[in-house]
Amino acid sequence: MKIKFKKRVKVNLGGIFNLKTQNIPQVEKKEETTKQDSTTVTTTISKNKDKGITIKDAENAKEDKAIPKGTVIPTLQIPRLESKKVTIMLLENTPFMKQLKIERIATNISSDPDQLVTIVRYGENIETTTYNEKDNIIFDDKEPEKILFYDSLVEVSELVKRLYTEQKMFRIISVELICIGNCEDKESKKSKETAIKELNEIIQKYDIKNKYYCLSENEYLEAAEIGFHLIGSITTPY
Repeated sequence: MKIKFKKRVKVNLGGIFNLKTQNIPQVEKKEETTKQDSTTVTTTISKNKDKGITIKDAENAKEDKAIPKGTVIPTLQIPRLESKKVTIMLLENTPFMKQLKIERIATNISSDPDQLVTIVRYGENIETTTYNEKDNIIFDDKEPEKILFYDSLVEVSELVKRLYTEQKMFRIISVELICIGNCEDKESKKSKETAIKELNEIIQKYDIKNKYYCLSENEYLEAAEIGFHLIGSITTPY
């Protein structure tokens, strides 16, 4: 009986495992040897040029409440308010006032860019207007049947309160009250006592400078009783 032996075939595996590494990127190698069938296991970790943010970094930033670089933080823009000095001119609306050329006084005051001038005229009615430089201040041609002086003082008090309580587009530096007239009143709805009380409250609360220029020297005592601090005659140079 003939016995046939199989030929041994030598297989060269070098072509498979002997790899060229010229074109392969450099890597960091970390070798970890384990006792498993006496073999060595090599773990390869690719080198990352763009590090980025790892999970650990994100957790640390969360704990430290750190704001990442480049974060745009919105800011609240608060408009800058202009500062104004307010002058209120309380004028008796009678024909005699035409001779005094009150516009000169108002123009001198309003020439200051920081000034805001308000005109309050009283006679049979009470009119409040904002004065612009070189405006004409008009007075009645005939004597009024009513002169609402006490009512006008209360109106001025309310005007000052609104200046300080209502939201304005400017900041108030000071308020000055200039009055020109005879301290005469005819048929006001408000009493003299009420007018004095209202006026003195705002003068003390807001530290208002106040002047009364009488049309004659006969009204000095009346103006003092009402509570004006500085009293003079309109014939005295302003």
